[in-house]
Amino acid sequence: MAYYKRILPTGFKYDAFIIFNFEDQEWVNGTLLRILEKEQVEKTVAVVSENFFKSEYCEFELNKAIERLVEKCDDSIIVIRKDKVSSEKLPEALKKRSFIDYSDSTERKSWVSKLIKALESNRDEENLSINDEDNCPSPSV
Repeated sequence: MAYYKRILPTGFKYDAFIIFNFEDQEWVNGTLLRILEKEQVEKTVAVVSENFFKSEYCEFELNKAIERLVEKCDDSIIVIRKDKVSSEKLPEALKKRSFIDYSDSTERKSWVSKLIKALESNRDEENLSINDEDNCPSPSV
């Protein structure tokens, strides 16, 4: 079973769409939401994990987010790898993109700053950009 949270605090004009599996809800509520609640966001945050790819609903929502990404040619998806799930499980349109690797103990030290940087930018070429020559991801999902 999968769930999503829609965050729209009073006074904010943006929201975050978080795609995650129910099994990861404790981490989303206790860790991720504390950061997102402080930011003005118009992004989709996909918390990918072994649990994530067990859910058809999570994959469906991720594919919808990719459709938006392709249609608008923006940088609207942020992928956070919560555990050691293989990046090969990601749809083709996301495989060439960087992701925030919370599962890596070294990268975990700076994951918050990387997330904030990704939330604040539309096209951060340095860290979380589309690495495609076209500057837009392939529509193949």
